[in-house]
Amino acid sequence: MAAYVHQRKDKAGEELVGALIDQLYGRMDVALPLSWAEGLYGIAYGMTWLLANGLMEGDVNEVLSEVDARIMERSPKRIKDYGWGHVLAGLLYYVLYRLKYWQEQGAAQQLPFDPEYLEALEEGPSDKYLTISEKS
Repeated sequence: MAAYVHQRKDKAGEELVGALIDQLYGRMDVALPLSWAEGLYGIAYGMTWLLANGLMEGDVNEVLSEVDARIMERSPKRIKDYGWGHVLAGLLYYVLYRLKYWQEQGAAQQLPFDPEYLEALEEGPSDKYLTISEKS
């Protein structure tokens, strides 16, 4: 909707989208689940996308610093859910997009995720946390 009203230069639509974004951001709670479909990964990706495409104004680090901190509280090595709409895939999609946006901004700001967390994410989940049915 944001891209549509922006492309059409619909001022009333842009105001409505802005109000919806403000309302969503105001209600965003870092206690939401860490998932793509119903939680922080999807919301954080959406906000990054809006910022990256000039459809929302603000400092991405200011907007998402609490979300990024919450994400880093959970070790990627202990993730059991590989599903797209859930944990690992959604996490990777958000982190990679967030890092891409960071790089496009000239990487002048502080890295959004600490190096230890990124290293753990690169190593991936440990097999010891998967059940036999999840390995097959």
